[in-house]
Amino acid sequence: MNIKVARSRRIMDRFNRSNLAEKQNRISSKHCMKCPHFGDGHVDKCAACPIFHQLTEIGDELTAISHKRKKAKKNKLLEKLKETGLTESNYLELRLSGLYDFEIYHSVGMSSTKFQTWKKETGLLEKAKGL
Repeated sequence: MNIKVARSRRIMDRFNRSNLAEKQNRISSKHCMKCPHFGDGHVDKCAACPIFHQLTEIGDELTAISHKRKKAKKNKLLEKLKETGLTESNYLELRLSGLYDFEIYHSVGMSSTKFQTWKKETGLLEKAKGL
């Protein structure tokens, strides 16, 4: 994927998120703030309201955009890992980026046992506990 395409996708995602959040705000301020149940913390009363379902759908769309971006970022990191190979520094970088051990050792074609042995030998077993 070239840089212009990636940039335009980011811009579109940002635009879509902004529009969805604005729509959610508009609906909430127009309907929810006038509701007698507003602010009482009882969402179960809202479950029967069609506005609640509309807001939930918008929230689901916002979540989907975030998940798509996170998945793309994760795939990019894993591709980089395949190219560079597994080192202590890029393992720590991947863990700090939110990847799990099983995603890391699967992408480099290691078994979990071999991966745990590698972590123990490199001293990463103790360092990774806090991540």
